[in-house]
Amino acid sequence: MSGARDTTLHAQPAPARSLDPRLRWTQITDAPLAGMALAREAGWILVWDDAHNMQVLDLGGERRAAKRVPKPILLAAMSDDGSQIVATSHEGDIWWLGRELDLRVQKAGTKNAIGIAVSPDGRYMALSLSDSHTRIYDVYGRLVSDFVTQRPLKHLQFMAGRAVLAAAAEYGLAGCYELDGEPRWQDALWSSTGHLTTSGDGFAILVCCFGHGLQRYALDGTNEGAYHLGGSVARASIDYDGKLFAASTLEGEVLIVNAVGHVLWRQQLTKPARAVLLDGPGRTLVCGQETGEFSVFDLVAAPAVARPGAAEPAGAAGRPAPALSAAASAATAETRVPESQLRDPVWKTTLFESEAQAETAVLALVHDPVRIVVFTNRRRFEVLDAAGERMHVSDMLSGVGRYLDADGGLVLAATDREMALYDVARNASTRFPDHLVQISHMRIDTAAGHIVTVEERDRLSRFDLGGRRRWVANLDRPVEALAIGRAATSAVTTEDGRLIVFDGDQHRLGEFATRPAESLALVQLGARWITLAGKSQVVRAHRVDGSVEWETPIPTEAWRLERVANHVIARAMSGRSYVLSARGELVLDTSELPYEAQLFATPAGAPRAVFWRAGNLMITDWTGHVAWRHLVPDPPGVIVAGFAGVACAVGRDLAFFPA
Repeated sequence: MSGARDTTLHAQPAPARSLDPRLRWTQITDAPLAGMALAREAGWILVWDDAHNMQVLDLGGERRAAKRVPKPILLAAMSDDGSQIVATSHEGDIWWLGRELDLRVQKAGTKNAIGIAVSPDGRYMALSLSDSHTRIYDVYGRLVSDFVTQRPLKHLQFMAGRAVLAAAAEYGLAGCYELDGEPRWQDALWSSTGHLTTSGDGFAILVCCFGHGLQRYALDGTNEGAYHLGGSVARASIDYDGKLFAASTLEGEVLIVNAVGHVLWRQQLTKPARAVLLDGPGRTLVCGQETGEFSVFDLVAAPAVARPGAAEPAGAAGRPAPALSAAASAATAETRVPESQLRDPVWKTTLFESEAQAETAVLALVHDPVRIVVFTNRRRFEVLDAAGERMHVSDMLSGVGRYLDADGGLVLAATDREMALYDVARNASTRFPDHLVQISHMRIDTAAGHIVTVEERDRLSRFDLGGRRRWVANLDRPVEALAIGRAATSAVTTEDGRLIVFDGDQHRLGEFATRPAESLALVQLGARWITLAGKSQVVRAHRVDGSVEWETPIPTEAWRLERVANHVIARAMSGRSYVLSARGELVLDTSELPYEAQLFATPAGAPRAVFWRAGNLMITDWTGHVAWRHLVPDPPGVIVAGFAGVACAVGRDLAFFPA
């Protein structure tokens, strides 16, 4: 908008009257909140999260329906009467769902969807695409129209009582369109936009412009000016009559403003709201945050909806709203947070001198008894017990780099030139007597009582636990990976695509070579060596002598190979993971886990993954079901997970979550 058109409606610093919203209830999603929608007529809230769970609740906080769709949800919308819910997946599927989240229609759509809306009566759905097409479908999934605009329309909303679609592009365009795509009006916006909302009759259309305030249009397209609220308005929601609207800013504020621009209520959040929704009468505010908290506030003295089957707690109607960022932890009868989903560490202790030191530290876990080993740039490692008490501090090691390997009751720590072995039972560490040269790989062979190392990437050695070298084998190519097998065997893969197997006395037991040559990832599984040829997309199991027992193709290139319990996992940079059994069966193909996720298993054998997403330390199974999560505003530092639990650096602290 030009400056001349931006001056009509300014938010007033002194409100004509103020509001004192009361918290009715707060709940929290299983995973970070992905989006929300409100059926203004029915009084229902649609909520979906990053773990592709959907749920429908009434304004009393009672859950009416819940469903986990098979694929991650990209967009979703709900009609004002609650009869129709439409959602799209990241892979392009479109689902038409009923009010109980029952599937009515499913069809293949497109992967480039950017906006969605459902008409108030549920008869029509609009889907906008990044190629500037907007498609209108009827309730049966049949295409009604497909029209093209100058810019892709991202923000869409149907008007009540009028077959008209209000829309705005992410930059440069706002307008209203008939169902056949014929524009009623269009206007050029000189600002990026974050959202669009309309009153029921369409006489107030608000477009959130980051650079030019909250622009207001009339039904005929007349620009009536802008509300300037003291920040960059990212989202807004207006009541049916257009007398009141809620807004949230990129600076983290939530506001209630009347039609003439008086700010009636203002609340600062720690982070911008994920969603703000105002019901039709303008009596109830719904606010959701990315961490998963979503709250309902009464803007009038008494709740509009009573929870069926439950007595109203004494004093609930008169309780002031706490800060929204802390709403989920408010100790009130109407605040319902699933205790199993949110966890706090059993202890947290300041262990690092700086956050940079925490980010470069290396961690290891011992299961029985529980020990957490922390190796920092102070060039010594520290051992903590299950209660966070410091048990042991090692001598300082010379050299650079930090490596840890734990197996059984032993932990091996190394720099590029020196190693030390920590014995959990004795609670003592011993430095190896000799300095080595450029250690690149190391493993503990607990059954044989040996340490296996690779120096300068071409010398394989075995040491006893006292640090005396038993033998050394010179290799003609640099080593890519090292694994330890049964009966004192060890295997390496080399950069020219070979798998070479040695026994405990330096004898070569066998060899396998790829054709054409390509480097191999390597792990050990039972009596087998498992290799991954990422470029040719093959996982192979090798007998002790290196001969191939089975091979399984995978659909895409993958470069990481991990072993968890009795499964191996090939992982691609895209986040796609292929889980294979010990017999080579592809038992799971999942895209739910980010590439940086650490995979592990619980003591009961349940598969788990740990990663950070949207203010949460997430612990899920390998299909994305959330086991539990911990609120962490910023990405944590180093993380380690295993049978003992999860340990991670949070700022300068080390936090521990037991299994």
